[in-house]
Amino acid sequence: MDLRSYTRGAMEEIEFNGEDDETMSDYPNEDYQQAGDYSVRLRSVWIKYARTADKGTISLEYLHILLQGHEEYIQKNEEQFQLITDGSFVERLTSAMTRMAHCASLHFVDNVDRYYMPDNVSPLVLRDDTREFSRFMTAPLSWSDINRLITGEILSAKLLWELPIALYKAGLTLRAIVIHTFPRPNSCPVIYPVIWTKLYNACQRLRMFSLEGIDLGRSS
Repeated sequence: MDLRSYTRGAMEEIEFNGEDDETMSDYPNEDYQQAGDYSVRLRSVWIKYARTADKGTISLEYLHILLQGHEEYIQKNEEQFQLITDGSFVERLTSAMTRMAHCASLHFVDNVDRYYMPDNVSPLVLRDDTREFSRFMTAPLSWSDINRLITGEILSAKLLWELPIALYKAGLTLRAIVIHTFPRPNSCPVIYPVIWTKLYNACQRLRMFSLEGIDLGRSS
């Protein structure tokens, strides 16, 4: 979630409906303005940190907040990456699903753990509560966010095929697969016919397959 977009949208809604509108929160327009200004300052500090050789000119207060959040994000990313690459996540999930009597469907989503501002709290919470800002900084990215990144390695979306294949090998018959948001097509095993054959076998009893949110605009 972009904090600037959130505060801008809230301010526009207040301006359109009026501050006395019952559907709005109990916080004045000025609080949203301050939250927006704070996010702009933080973003400026981060850009300056990334592009400036002389780090001594950067606000230490803001830099500490950003670096702490970034370190926590990296730690979570590495832990999740390890779960995927060593196969333990698929193994544990397969073990759990095969114990369920009526488990026959998979639903892949990328928005369950995204950051959402808590209800009925001041828009200044990210400025005043370091724990809440940490939640904001360490929230996972959606596939659409990842696809907009200019740099960085796009890893293979192997969970999309490894999990159905593992479930099939464990004796579970899949009847439905829903992929809420499809990753960049480059992330799929187009040059691995063995994987596609195994995936075909795993999906041969499907009664429903739904693919949502696919964007081929930046594929190669």
